[in-house]
Amino acid sequence: MRAEAGCLRYDLHAVEGEPDRFVLLEEWESPEHLAAHVESPHMRQAGKTSAEFRAGPAELLRLGPSLPG
Repeated sequence: MRAEAGCLRYDLHAVEGEPDRFVLLEEWESPEHLAAHVESPHMRQAGKTSAEFRAGPAELLRLGPSLPG
């Protein structure tokens, strides 16, 4: 994923104390780059196969810019 055009960040983090949960932080140059990623063949395939190991749907949070500090 990191090699895709427009990908600024694609980092997977474990959730401490919850071995079956993780957080994926993605950052893209533009909404168009993100849309191209979502429609890519590998992401379409991932969408088909991820339901086999997920307990439920992914929660998507769109974050704003980092706060100063």
